[in-house]
Amino acid sequence: MKNDSVKKFSIISTVCFIILAASAIYGIINYIDILHYNILHYNDYYSVFIVSIVNNVIQLVIWTAFAILLALQKKNNGLVIVSGANVLFAIYYIIIRSLSLVNILSFLCSAAILTIILFTCIPVMQEKGKIVSKLWFIPGALAAVTYLIQWIQGGSSVYIIVYIIIDIIEVVAYLMLGLWLVRSDEHYTGVQSVAVNECVTSEPQSINARETASFTVGDADRLKKCKELLDSGAITQEEFEAKKKEILGLQGDDIKENENVVVKETMQ
Repeated sequence: MKNDSVKKFSIISTVCFIILAASAIYGIINYIDILHYNILHYNDYYSVFIVSIVNNVIQLVIWTAFAILLALQKKNNGLVIVSGANVLFAIYYIIIRSLSLVNILSFLCSAAILTIILFTCIPVMQEKGKIVSKLWFIPGALAAVTYLIQWIQGGSSVYIIVYIIIDIIEVVAYLMLGLWLVRSDEHYTGVQSVAVNECVTSEPQSINARETASFTVGDADRLKKCKELLDSGAITQEEFEAKKKEILGLQGDDIKENENVVVKETMQ
């Protein structure tokens, strides 16, 4: 049930990013029409509309990439690259526009997304991401404050209801993205910890007692689980060898003699 609820976060965020991508397409079409009208009637201000078109194209690519990666529900380097591109776009926007409060907040929102993704998607950083994982709501909160300021500054004549809805959808997208990143990370870590504990810290049995016992299906399952943990990097080769000896209850040449049989059973 918990895994299903985690998937819901990514699905909601995916839908939100698809809507945002569609709004970017609308923006591109709208600015192309304005540019065409301006060329026919005024023959001036080309650069303003061209920059707006380029901005919408970049935003379209970023939002579409987020939607695809979230739809696949895979936390990988792709998310890091896309979120990094989002940060660079925020910096670029400050450069071409101004160092205003709204643009700074937008940059901080993008940087917060990248930070959470780094600490939940990169294995070497996951152990240090416990504090960061509690701040999943920061990107959404920063986006909400950013758009609230824009609404106040712009007034109803600029921010009509459609644009307000789009802004709210973007806030929801960031909130659901943060929840999915953190909750899926907690789910993975929790499952892995249980498996490691079962394999590495299970109650040992005396060697003498094991020498007289036959190799059971339960032993094969335990050894198979340890092998999977070894392959995933959750335990070291030394820990695996020690656990294998404990499970088999054998020493020296006896392990070599029975190892092939054990491996065959665990692969079934």
